Amino acid sequence: SGGVVTGGSLSANAATSINLELGNIVGTFASLQSTAGGNIVARSNVGGGVLVGDVDAANGDITLASATGIRLAGGYSDIDAASGNIVINAPSSVAGIVAIGAAGAGEGTITFNNTVNGAAAATGDLSVTAAGGTTFGAAVGGTATINSLAVNGASAVNGASVQTAGAQNYAGPVTLGAATTLTSTGGGAITLGGTVDGAQTLAVNTAGATTFNGAVGGTNALASVTTDAGGQTNIGADVRTTGAQQYGDNVLLTANSTLTGSNFSAASVSGSGKDLALNFSNDTAINGATMLGLRNLSSGGGGTTTVAGAINTS
Repeated sequence: SGGVVTGGSLSANAATSINLELGNIVGTFASLQSTAGGNIVARSNVGGGVLVGDVDAANGDITLASATGIRLAGGYSDIDAASGNIVINAPSSVAGIVAIGAAGAGEGTITFNNTVNGAAAATGDLSVTAAGGTTFGAAVGGTATINSLAVNGASAVNGASVQTAGAQNYAGPVTLGAATTLTSTGGGAITLGGTVDGAQTLAVNTAGATTFNGAVGGTNALASVTTDAGGQTNIGADVRTTGAQQYGDNVLLTANSTLTGSNFSAASVSGSGKDLALNFSNDTAINGATMLGLRNLSSGGGGTTTVAGAINTS
């Protein structure tokens, strides 16, 4: 306990824990290692901070906390709990390339209980991999955007917004715990590779590609889905909402898709030889000039469908 400062490494070779109570002093660690599975706790409870490079708990749990913040820094930082759990209980800033992993056989989890930002705007590439899932409990990039975010495994987005300068890639299922906006300020691709569920609104804003590869609202319908006017939205599965679906950009179907909700609008739809079913409870307007390349098109759901121009299907 008390103040601990080191510019090098600190390790424990037995199955014991490393507990650092830093008080009002900044703790700087090139590496923290517990090679036999003990837990690692680095905490600054008063006014200090924690700056970490590599942290390895070898199946133990990792907890990082600070009254003023955690800086995940270095050219490449690696925080690895193997099958343990990782909890970050303070505002975090990301500089350089940061990989956080709890991907062992024990279904470890990663939890951010506070905000995550770049050390400066558009800095920091954050990759998280957790066998038991990752939870973002607060906004990501709300004050200073991180450069990119890659999430491997399931994720819960509970902090309302994720903002990057570049790409966002969610490789596993995503659950929305709050009305959510995903934004890439630099036109990076935003890819939702798995299912997306949660009775919340979802807005995706990027001048690049927005991609839904898995079913959206298949288990728990979203309140609404909105994309902005830039870029393109790729839809590769069914999308179900209780409210509106508004696609401000061109929609490209990469698989047969059924869109279900209350209202539908899109700048245009490119079918690429796929089937599209529109099931909306309110009126649906179809403009032949902006519905192109579909194999089959159907519209139902209870509202009135109006058609302008010729509709050509193959």
